[in-house]
Amino acid sequence: MVGKIHAEWAARWVLARVASLGWSPELFAEFDNSRNRMSGSRQSHKGERIGKKYQWMALHELVERLANHRHPHRTGEHDPAEYPGAARLSLLDIDPSLPPARHPFAGADDESGSNEADNATFAPAGPSHPLAPPVPALPDADGIDEWISHPGNLPDLDELGVRTDGQGREWVVLHEHATDDHDGRGWSATHGQAEQWHRVHSWIVSDDQFTSLLTWLEGRALTHRTMPDGPDRHSLLFADFPTVPGPWTDPEPDSWHVSTFQHEEYETAQDYPDASDDDDDLASPETALGPAADAETVDALAMWRKKREKKQAESLVDLAEQWADGPVDDKDDWLEHVLAAQPQGQIDRATDPAGQPVTAIPTDQTYSWSAQSSDCSLDAPVSVTLLNDPLLRDSGLRRDPDRPCWYDADGHLQVQYLTWDRPSGTAYSLLASREWLEQLLQRIGHYLVQGMLGERQTVAAEHPFTWREFSQSAGHTAQGRRTSATAVTTLRRSLR
Repeated sequence: MVGKIHAEWAARWVLARVASLGWSPELFAEFDNSRNRMSGSRQSHKGERIGKKYQWMALHELVERLANHRHPHRTGEHDPAEYPGAARLSLLDIDPSLPPARHPFAGADDESGSNEADNATFAPAGPSHPLAPPVPALPDADGIDEWISHPGNLPDLDELGVRTDGQGREWVVLHEHATDDHDGRGWSATHGQAEQWHRVHSWIVSDDQFTSLLTWLEGRALTHRTMPDGPDRHSLLFADFPTVPGPWTDPEPDSWHVSTFQHEEYETAQDYPDASDDDDDLASPETALGPAADAETVDALAMWRKKREKKQAESLVDLAEQWADGPVDDKDDWLEHVLAAQPQGQIDRATDPAGQPVTAIPTDQTYSWSAQSSDCSLDAPVSVTLLNDPLLRDSGLRRDPDRPCWYDADGHLQVQYLTWDRPSGTAYSLLASREWLEQLLQRIGHYLVQGMLGERQTVAAEHPFTWREFSQSAGHTAQGRRTSATAVTTLRRSLR
């Protein structure tokens, strides 16, 4: 009842404020009624009632008054005692710090051309831009199988990690995602076509843990998500970056510790036990086959999978029977006994010589804003990868108000986010000036670690039967020395 009274009071306040702002039936009722009859659409750039505009203005003013004079209702001890801001409570409707879309009444002779108007808020760079990732050589339809099975001519982090622009400046790739599935031939996924994608990630690591992390990464496949991810921001304004440190924005330091969940796995298909043996080691993961795997090996592995599934089903039956009997008392550890009998992996942690966990801070974070919500100022959704807060706060950089580019105090471009729409696919890259980055690393006592992972596969209506995974890591010191690990690649086959 109290909540209803408060809502009714708020509604009366909003109505009174709308009237004081100047809305009246004599001035606007005819127009608002016509707009209300014409369309109930929620599409962007639609006409709106003037009364609706005034209602939103009054509602936001009421929220501001309450936020400055009242504490929010707390449902638990971890809720903030003070109002943390509209962004933290997901109450933002628009992001006024984004460049607006081209006006629908703009003429063809305006400064922004029609091509730019068809793109997202931040227009992509040209396909021939010198900092664009290289386009892979994709095969014809009859050569896809050989292209996937052959381990040669894969992307190399030595080439992908650092690039040179048209003025001779070197740029370090901090984050990148490139997908290429055709080269202008316009193939259809229903017929199958070659696809190759790769991602580049990077992290800063203290100089005393740098060597330990590179040693730990040597020979490991980054496709198993061994490294921490950068945060993904949805409820902030783009102008708010870097955000104020606090529990709403910064993850816990433990989330930057490097570790991976390890199974007892076999290196090749030939290492698997015969499926007819009564083997209790069921901890092996999905099959990783080399190019020379024969049909007999595939059949043996299929039988091994059936045996594993049977063993798991028997364990579930045992668990159900235990549950039906029920625990005798609180000290009954029947569940622990059943779970302990299951094949278990273990957490493999990266540690330094002192035994401390290695901390790797992602260099990037992602900002995104939807164009399908109540924000009618955008033609397309916006997604931008930028420096993570720990780096951005210490950088001294300022962003261009209309582009995802960051400049130093002297006005020199030092960090930029570029996108490409090219005949073969799309690419997105966050790049930092090598000179600027190395100076920053030296000042904060950290080094850079890069990781690249990707796949070659066939794009088809069904899941590909065979695909190739590849990954590689590299180190970059504050003095500019680069060390690349040996690339890891595996041919995968689906047994489904």
